[in-house]
Parts: sequence; C-alpha cells; structure tokens
Amino acid sequence: MKFLVYNIAYGTGAPANRLDQVLGLHRYLRTKRRRLEKIIDCIADFSPDVSGLLEVDNGSFRTGYQSQGSLIARALHQSAYSAVKYAPGSISRKVPILRRQSNIFLTQERKRPCAFHYLDTGMKRLALEIEVDGVRFFLLHLSLRRSVRCRQLGTLSGLLRSVKTPFLVGGDFNAFGGSGELKDFMDSLGLASANRQESPTFPSWHPEKQLDYILYSKEIEPIRFEVAPIRASDHLPVMFEFKVR
Repeated sequence: MKFLVYNIAYGTGAPANRLDQVLGLHRYLRTKRRRLEKIIDCIADFSPDVSGLLEVDNGSFRTGYQSQGSLIARALHQSAYSAVKYAPGSISRKVPILRRQSNIFLTQERKRPCAFHYLDTGMKRLALEIEVDGVRFFLLHLSLRRSVRCRQLGTLSGLLRSVKTPFLVGGDFNAFGGSGELKDFMDSLGLASANRQESPTFPSWHPEKQLDYILYSKEIEPIRFEVAPIRASDHLPVMFEFKVR
C-alpha cells in the first residue's frame, strides 16, 4: 500500500523564498485554480491508496465557495472523508474562512469506516481516522506551540493504545524542535518513523525542518519512503510504501 501525506496550504502555491511568502499573504485570501491543479497532478503521479491532505479549504470565499476536497476527489475519481480541524463549539468555527479549513482523507475505495477525534487542547484539534484493508490511518495537524504539542501527543497516545490493528499516524507535526520531540510518544507506542534519514520537508523552497511525518506500528513493514521535490505548497509531500507483516 501507499500512503501520501501532504500539507497543501489551501492551494496557495509555493513561495519562491521567505520574502515572497510574506509579500504573498494575499494568496491566503484568494487562491487560483491552477495551483490546485498542480497538487492534483502530484497526487495522481504518486497513485497512493490513501492520501492524507492538510490545510484544505472546503468552500470559503477564498476558493469562490468551492470545496477543494471535492474538486480533488472528483478529478482523481476518489472518495473524500473530511472534517473541520477546529473543535466543535470553538470560536474558530464561527469565523467565515476558518470554519471551512479542513483535513481530509482520499481513498480509491468508497464507504470506508471513518471517525473524527478532537484532542482536548490546542486550536487545531482534529485527529482524523480511516480504515482501509484492515489498516487504520490517523491524520493530524499539531499546534505551533511546543507545550501544546506535547499535551496533544499525550492525548493521542491514550487514543492509540486501544488500537489492536496495524496503524499509521501521519500529518504536519510542527516539530520545530526536531524529531526528539516525538521520542516519548513513539517509544510509548512502539512506533517507527518512515523517514529514517530525517529528510527535511519544510520550507519547500529550501527544506530545513522535518515537520511532516509518517509513523507506523510494528505490524507494518516498510518498502519505500520519499520526500518529493515538488513545489506546489510551502511543504513537500511525503509518500510511504509498505506492507503488513
């Protein structure tokens, strides 16, 4: 199986450098369809069995009220499973552009078991879960604050301890302090990182930090991992091919 994880930055494109990122903040208020098409082409080239996409706009004024998740799913002839990344009842759910900001799974199979877990701290709280062919996938986008990330990982660890099937955890962990931030979390669950070389994934114009991870349980046997040099976002996509032992 192949699992792709990609923070698509709401289809705002790939800045040329840090200055361009700052000067290009207007892209977050209006995105162009051609940038989303580049992301669609990227996913199609990988042909993953499961894609976990972060920072997806599911229909705000930024996209002309079109759901990026639905557009991508239709273009790839796949099914989308999505949820807003902010907790139900939170202030973020009441802000027009924020309440459409989602994370999604794409699969080639329809009607997959899917669940939405919300962590008990932080602004971005969603841990999206889906099951495909007996393997469970979790997708999350952790806080920018290290202390909050630590608490979020503690909550997630409690959730994952009850999982009795092979599973993978992917997403944007925002681990600006390095992979050492995840050591206790991984050790407590017996997880390994697909990115053994700790190749950086951010920023896409000059990768320096590994923010995007795929972690897997002991029942998973790795075959291939890749950080793709595709600049369609400020993050690089990561792809993991594996089989179940």
